[in-house]
Amino acid sequence: MLRFTQSIHILSRSSEVYLRERLDQGLLEVALLIEPIETAKYNYLVLPTKDTWGVLMRSADPLAKKGALTREALYKLPLIIPHRNLVRDELTDILKIAPSKLNTLVESNLSSNALQLVKYGHYYLLGIKGVYELHNDPEITFLPFSPLKQTGHVLAWRKNALLSPVTQKFIQLVTNASNI
Repeated sequence: MLRFTQSIHILSRSSEVYLRERLDQGLLEVALLIEPIETAKYNYLVLPTKDTWGVLMRSADPLAKKGALTREALYKLPLIIPHRNLVRDELTDILKIAPSKLNTLVESNLSSNALQLVKYGHYYLLGIKGVYELHNDPEITFLPFSPLKQTGHVLAWRKNALLSPVTQKFIQLVTNASNI
């Protein structure tokens, strides 16, 4: 049986910015992040799981009955978009949308707050299905993009950082479990 003298702290935060800041400051050794990431700053393992991009909306919205959302329909919606420039840039590239044509009303890095605007206002949150599944609110539904757009997840740590033995073992366990 393995015994560790250090512990692993698992933080559950909605803000990826918070996690990256803590990584950069050396306050966290590893973090689970959504792609894309700044590869120049981090070592990382791409995990074998994918998440689907789409729009979160009120379940009662007439759009919720559709099977998917096209980029043309996206232009007409009052949007809450991710705050991270890297994510926004990638989304506009893969969806082939013109950012200047989007009706962006809110930028957010806290999905729980943004979902309150969706639930009680007339907003649409550009996000991943995992956010919808995490909150499990029957008043909110997820509509994927057509064509389907996916993103990955990575386990990241600072380059040239001296990792604790516990963290090294954790990364090795994740690597082995993921067959990476």
